[in-house]
Amino acid sequence: MKPISRLLLVIFLSALIFACDRPDCTNVNPVFDQYLPGEKLYNDELASQLTRIDQDKLSYWFKEYRVVNQQEELCFYVQGDGLCAEIVMKVTDWTQLEDLRKAKGKTYSGAEFVKLRYEVLRDTLTTEFIFKRFARIID
Repeated sequence: MKPISRLLLVIFLSALIFACDRPDCTNVNPVFDQYLPGEKLYNDELASQLTRIDQDKLSYWFKEYRVVNQQEELCFYVQGDGLCAEIVMKVTDWTQLEDLRKAKGKTYSGAEFVKLRYEVLRDTLTTEFIFKRFARIID
């Protein structure tokens, strides 16, 4: 392989590796440092923050699929307009996510979910985010 071809291959592979990276962000909210994503107080604060931000200014990157207490969950990084947090979502309708579910999220890590929408369910014991839909995935 010629040196120029080798260089182009390295540049191409580097671009491919870093293309799915989300922008860096720094959390400045002490609640997100004190509690874990998915815990009641973390979710209460996140829900409060999310109501103050235009949904079109937020970006969501897939972190992981997991099963906790026999409940499937999807974890995303959410950021934009000063917010830098993680959001844990329950899924009640897997129609849009069948492939992700089958792969248990393995091939989706770092993918951006565009126009991700969810519902917030709150009571005195829990605050949960319920996945509803998304427009597309950028991988």
